[in-house]
Amino acid sequence: MKTDSENITYSAPVSGKRHTRSRTYILFARALVIVALCLLWEFAARAGYVDQRYVGRPSLVLTALVHQLADNNFWANAGSTIAATLLAFVIGSAAGVIAGLSLAALPTMDAILDPIISGLNSIPRVALAPLFILWFGIGIESKAFVGVSLVFFILLVTTRSGLKNADVDLLTMSRMMCASTFQTFMKVVLPISLPSIFSGLQLAVIYSLLGVVVSEMIASQRGLGVVVAQYTQTFAINETFAVLIILGLLSTALAAAITAIEAYVLRWQMP
Repeated sequence: MKTDSENITYSAPVSGKRHTRSRTYILFARALVIVALCLLWEFAARAGYVDQRYVGRPSLVLTALVHQLADNNFWANAGSTIAATLLAFVIGSAAGVIAGLSLAALPTMDAILDPIISGLNSIPRVALAPLFILWFGIGIESKAFVGVSLVFFILLVTTRSGLKNADVDLLTMSRMMCASTFQTFMKVVLPISLPSIFSGLQLAVIYSLLGVVVSEMIASQRGLGVVVAQYTQTFAINETFAVLIILGLLSTALAAAITAIEAYVLRWQMP
């Protein structure tokens, strides 16, 4: 007859193995879907069902991708885009979190500024890009500020919403236990807001890249957005898709980094 401790020791590895098998199956299924779509695309292009001049061909896209990765000029452009993206992400996220926490702590100020924030957030960022270029030039500053204009409001809204939906009883208990304002913030407010903040960061890291690339496509000295604009203007479809694939992989890598950080910081939430 097995004891309870033996049963727990036996069941935990099984659950872990099932999770591993499930994740492996999902990754395999994803790869299979991508391969199937590429084969269908290749067949349609070769058979003439679609015009290669407008949609390209996967085999030629792969060739263009290899050429891009072997080009030093491409890596210089990629480095410029990544630097501007990280700058926009850091500045926009920090400012958005601070603003969100401040408004959540000051309900009167929140009520006053809410319609103003909503109005500013509704402005298309593409319309702001020329203004940033006029103010800051065509260097990294203008690209970063376009990204900041997106990231700031994402973090402000998610942080503020997370605190508004927080458990009021926890705040009441901290006051009853005579906790200082700093202790309440560090032990109650910050842990409550972290899940919402990380949800915003998942979106922010993608939109920071989006804002930077859009700004580069409008006017910039270098960057992947400049490369995309040049290829589209010359109807280099396969090369355009190659750069778009790289941008997609870059966005996925940045989002995965945020997910890894979230898993580490919020490991206390794991069962």
